[in-house]
Amino acid sequence: MKIVPAREKLARVLNLATRADRKKARAKLGPLTSLRIAAQTRNRYAQAWLRFRHFCWERELHVNTVSAFDMALSYYIECLWQEGEPKPWSADAVAAAQYYVPCLKRSLNLAWSLCSAWNRLELPTRALPFDPDTLVAFCGGLLRAGFARIAAGSILGFNILSRTGELLTLTRSQVQLGKDESVVVFSQTKRGQRLGIDEPVVIRDPSVLLVLRFLCAGLEPGDTLLQCSEKQLRSAYAHVSACLDLQRFACRPYSLRRGGATTLFRATGSLDVVALRGRWGAVLTARRYIDDGVATMASIAFSPWQSAQFAVLGSELREWLRELESRF
Repeated sequence: MKIVPAREKLARVLNLATRADRKKARAKLGPLTSLRIAAQTRNRYAQAWLRFRHFCWERELHVNTVSAFDMALSYYIECLWQEGEPKPWSADAVAAAQYYVPCLKRSLNLAWSLCSAWNRLELPTRALPFDPDTLVAFCGGLLRAGFARIAAGSILGFNILSRTGELLTLTRSQVQLGKDESVVVFSQTKRGQRLGIDEPVVIRDPSVLLVLRFLCAGLEPGDTLLQCSEKQLRSAYAHVSACLDLQRFACRPYSLRRGGATTLFRATGSLDVVALRGRWGAVLTARRYIDDGVATMASIAFSPWQSAQFAVLGSELREWLRELESRF
């Protein structure tokens, strides 16, 4: 299976023979200004920028110099902190300012220092890293609740260490199915966008190959594998968490990536292997995931009732996989 890098594919689009063809191809991609960052990030920045500008308008703040921007953003972040607003709003506001006013880059020192202080003082609620047994039980719960496609997608996401957004946007055209191994090609990862490359992941686990064939069956090239929105995915996870009384453990779609990375490290003992499969640009980032995941897994204790439910749901999932095997 030949994997064509994203940069090479883009070159095939743009390096056309005639000026008219190049003009037409580039028009489909849009202006370069809009291609600097992903559409989802651009939308987030737009919302953050509007909030900040409205804040300045209400308080009649004049931000016509670099230092004025830094002071206004710092004041804004202080107000966000005091008013109990979401922490991501602070970093989004500073990043949005740099995006819309590029000369501000590396000049908003006070604003960034306040964001750093906020990060130190208010740690995020991290998703529970699934181990294989918890994954099987949780997917069994998804299956029982009628979310078979999400259950299958969760097994896939755990194996390929998928980010939530990557899993939701994964399309049939990004999967190269094979008998003994398949390849999933990620084309919109954080690292891939920076380097202009696609990042392929090879799948050899028989159970994962089975659910991948199930997910791909009957889909057109542009169809997404999970066939659901982020809201629907999170709602399904919240439903199963409530049924198993797991709300305090923060079982979320990101549990797949955190747990998958920790499980892979336990199996291989190699940070390099985890970083490569998880598409991390730095091994240190993978280490932080793993260290935290190992500590969290060691501290988790489920009740006897939950353990009994896990066993039942795990059996139901394995029975479903056996049925799939007869179909695919």
